[in-house]
Amino acid sequence: MSQDQNQPQPQRRAVYHPPLPRLPATPFLEKIYGEIFGQPENRWGMFTPWVKARRLAGTWREWDIKDIVNAEPTDLDDLREERPRPTRRKFTFESELENDVRPSHINVEELLGVPSHPGDYTDEFFETHYKNLYVKTVEFVTKWFDCNVDFSRIPNSGYVWDINLTPQFIQYSRLVAHEDRNLGGWPIILNHPTQRRWLITGILSQIMERKIFNELLFGADPNLKAELEALDSNHIEDEGFYRKGMRQYATRMGLHGNLVPRDFWVSVDELAAKTTKIFMPFLNVMKEVRPAVGGAEAYSLRVFLQELHYILSYAGIIQVCTAVSPSIFHFLSATPGARMDSSLESQADSVLYGESREFYVARERQWEQQAAAALRGGVYNGAPAADFVAPKNAQELSVMTAERRRGAKVKFAVFPKLTRYIAENKDMGVLNSEDPRIAYDPEDPRWDQQQAIVEGQSVIELANCVVVYYQGLLKPPPGIIEAYSLEDHIKSMGEVMNGLIPLGFQWLVKSLNFVYFLLRHAFGWLPVVVAVLSTYIGYDFFCYLLRQYIALVLAFVALTCYTSKHFVDRNQVAWGLFIFLAPILVVGLGGILTADSGVNPGESAFGDILTSAKDTVMHPFSAHETAFSGL
Repeated sequence: MSQDQNQPQPQRRAVYHPPLPRLPATPFLEKIYGEIFGQPENRWGMFTPWVKARRLAGTWREWDIKDIVNAEPTDLDDLREERPRPTRRKFTFESELENDVRPSHINVEELLGVPSHPGDYTDEFFETHYKNLYVKTVEFVTKWFDCNVDFSRIPNSGYVWDINLTPQFIQYSRLVAHEDRNLGGWPIILNHPTQRRWLITGILSQIMERKIFNELLFGADPNLKAELEALDSNHIEDEGFYRKGMRQYATRMGLHGNLVPRDFWVSVDELAAKTTKIFMPFLNVMKEVRPAVGGAEAYSLRVFLQELHYILSYAGIIQVCTAVSPSIFHFLSATPGARMDSSLESQADSVLYGESREFYVARERQWEQQAAAALRGGVYNGAPAADFVAPKNAQELSVMTAERRRGAKVKFAVFPKLTRYIAENKDMGVLNSEDPRIAYDPEDPRWDQQQAIVEGQSVIELANCVVVYYQGLLKPPPGIIEAYSLEDHIKSMGEVMNGLIPLGFQWLVKSLNFVYFLLRHAFGWLPVVVAVLSTYIGYDFFCYLLRQYIALVLAFVALTCYTSKHFVDRNQVAWGLFIFLAPILVVGLGGILTADSGVNPGESAFGDILTSAKDTVMHPFSAHETAFSGL
């Protein structure tokens, strides 16, 4: 799971860029209807051309979990007399699923190698199966979501997060990923196949951690589950190994000698169906843009559900093995955006981190050269740094250099850490101030003689957190926005709406989202106070603008918010604040001037200017027509 930094690093693989489908000319009436009322395929965002092409060809079919439910055979089908089958037939995984869509079950006895649970499992047992679960999960995600397909050349690829994704997909993405703002931001996480692979592997690991590993016994029937929860809550203040021993005894009694609980496979079926629904929108996209390799049967909803069922049931079996063990097991995921901790983490992909580090090293070198030239009073001949602010003296240069220091930080929390705690010499007593026995000291030769009579615990690190790093700011200074949350990124894109009718409403929603974004992250409450005062002072003038120029006002508000956010994204907050406040101050100034003069806003100097501007825009050639009319 980790790679030696001294070894040659693997190079980035070539990727597949899906070509845009050729669409026939849209009939005139259909085009007019779509422009006014919108089209249903537009909810797929940047992937609309593929959906539209399949719809026009009559081959578009959106996958839905109901297709699996409706295809399940009834119990009566199992009781019917089987038809004679040919003695020779080619067996394929896909053909079997066509005959019976229900996922097959893992042979648990064959997997574990025992007919019933032993008293405990070894460390090697858990290490082997947990690592195998990770490998199988990555292979599964690579097949279904990586596909070596890069979306970055598709038009509007910056809006890839606006493709009808489920709320659960967004929520889990927020828990496992952190944007590298200057190197693709949030869009590249879904556009690039490698980053998409680690994102969805992290989502699957979060589902397994929350829905499987954190359970007292995954697949327990309601009675056994209630008993385990009551035991755990009744002994909440008791020592941890005692509580685990009580649950272990109840778990083994509830299994009745079986390897898995009674409702194990029902729980796996339910979780697999819910997880499939989380990924369904993205699966509908991938089946259209992936290269035609392996045929349609290999990339079908039935095969996906079967392979996902295998992954989740494998994780469930590992959880049951931890439940019947007297040891305590702890699963811990890394925190996106946190600094690197090499003692707890292993890299899943050193190439991504190498690309990020190389980008920022070159950027910092450029900034240092420009700063040195500014201190000398000389001219910097290279390309200027995007975020360059000239230091005034050597002390300020030193402070700015310290604030720009970067290091490895977590971009993707790919797979959780697994730690095992084993009770040693239980009930043998612990050390106290008058005890002649020495405290734990592996360097003291006397420790080897008495460690067998001192009560304690062994801590075994079975697996580290698997992560992907990026080169982030170690201590971001105040006012510097290193990254936006996924929610803010999605809000900044606004609502996707179809047709001309909701266009004005769409602009208004986008503007409000930008205003919320700017107030929350950059400006604080100052613009709110200024806006309230300006609106109060220039209320009549503000109402006049809305009555006479509502379309221009909406367009100007949207343009102002876009421009202000453009400067804020580049950490030029002062310019962004100025652009944001300028129109608000103009409204207040207009209210003051019209109030002092005692005239109607439309008859004031501001009104004359606006009327002239409106006439110029609406009738640009009227003045020339008047001039030529006398010739």
